[in-house]
Amino acid sequence: MKMDNIKELIQLMKDNHLKSLKVKDGDLEIELEAHSNYSNKVVESSSSPETNLEKSVPKDSKLIEIRSTQIGTFYTQPDEDSTDTFVKVGDKVTSGDQIGLIEIMKLFNEVRVDHSGVIEEILVTNGELVEYDQVLMLLRTEEE
Repeated sequence: MKMDNIKELIQLMKDNHLKSLKVKDGDLEIELEAHSNYSNKVVESSSSPETNLEKSVPKDSKLIEIRSTQIGTFYTQPDEDSTDTFVKVGDKVTSGDQIGLIEIMKLFNEVRVDHSGVIEEILVTNGELVEYDQVLMLLRTEEE
């Protein structure tokens, strides 16, 4: 099976909102599974020191950590020749807004938020390699 065929299968999954797809072609068997491109949780202060994967948040503050759900290259810009960014600190976002892209093996996955709020801090730079579960941004929700 050629890469173009695989890309078509991925697009088919997206277009039809499929969570998984299994295809058999002779001896070749491909199983695709869709995952969301974000993982958010309310965080409180931590007694551990800050690392690239952790962000210590004051106890009285409720921020949403937007985390990477995969390893790859994170892009804050929609195009490599662009100076525009998806979001910047202080921008208001609504649930479903795209805030970046993660590239893995030439496939680009959109990173979207599932809460409305204001981008409080961006912890990664354009073109930075990110790890699974790494905090990408902090979002102050509108519920506060």
